[in-house]
Amino acid sequence: MKRSTRLLSMLHFLPSGVFLCLAYLNETGHVLHLKNPRRFNEKLNFIKLRGGTGGWSRFVDKLAVREYVRRMVGEAHLVPLIAQYDSVDEIDWMALPERFVIKCSHGSHCGLICTDKAHFETVGAGAKLRRWMRRNWYWVGRETPYRTIRPRIMVEQFIGDEHPAQDYKLMCFGGVPHIIQVHTKRGGSAAIDFFDSSGRKLAMRKRGYPNSPLERIEPSALSALLPVAEKLAAGFPYVRIDLYLHQGQVFFGEMTFFDSAALREFEPDAVDIRLGDMIVLPNRTPHSAIDMKTDGPNGGDAHRQYSGHAPRYPENRIPV
Repeated sequence: MKRSTRLLSMLHFLPSGVFLCLAYLNETGHVLHLKNPRRFNEKLNFIKLRGGTGGWSRFVDKLAVREYVRRMVGEAHLVPLIAQYDSVDEIDWMALPERFVIKCSHGSHCGLICTDKAHFETVGAGAKLRRWMRRNWYWVGRETPYRTIRPRIMVEQFIGDEHPAQDYKLMCFGGVPHIIQVHTKRGGSAAIDFFDSSGRKLAMRKRGYPNSPLERIEPSALSALLPVAEKLAAGFPYVRIDLYLHQGQVFFGEMTFFDSAALREFEPDAVDIRLGDMIVLPNRTPHSAIDMKTDGPNGGDAHRQYSGHAPRYPENRIPV
């Protein structure tokens, strides 16, 4: 996100619609069309503004969502939880294992990985966690699910060998995982690759990120990842399910409803529009999409507010 957009996000007095139009223009160079949204991020911002996503807080709260994951796919897919705290002062660093992951439960990009406790700087880690605990991620992109989450700190078991396990970000449209993002780092620079549900690489990019030499996802990985993502995504018009795969075991990472706050586009332009075509928008009336008495959207009836699953596009739906 550009520094100017971050500064803009500090103007809390701006109505959400005004802020999003200004931020979208600043980030993408495009006007945000909300009366007749077509692009991927236009539709996500439409969903933000139409209401009904406040109930999704329990899906983006990294502690609260564990119960949903447990009910939908089972305890085996949860990363073991070592500890949780309400403040940095409660953390007993000495009691933590040699390797762990510590993060805030209420935001994004607010985690730290410890692979060797003897060389882990706890003072610096505590300072970062204090700063993150004071932050409300709602204001970054006006994502309502983040607004009322209680800030907490959680410590999870480190998943991986020498390096953290590879994570896969499955983009699910109408409950169906169609596209898989794979993020890699080489020499300090990040790359993002995109694959269809058969593991074939797609000719698309996320603006600002190059592709890597990675050419495909192995069938064994797909057969493990896809069923878990589909169960967790059921009923949502769009959600990204982040999963880790380690030694054949799938672990849940997080659920994301608005990739990059719905402010970073995909390239080429035709892909960004096609991704938008894959999102079936809710009815254009601002009522809740969540029945809080159930685990899923719409009280388990995906057709009450959403008109159904996104169409299963043929394998060449994205140019390759």
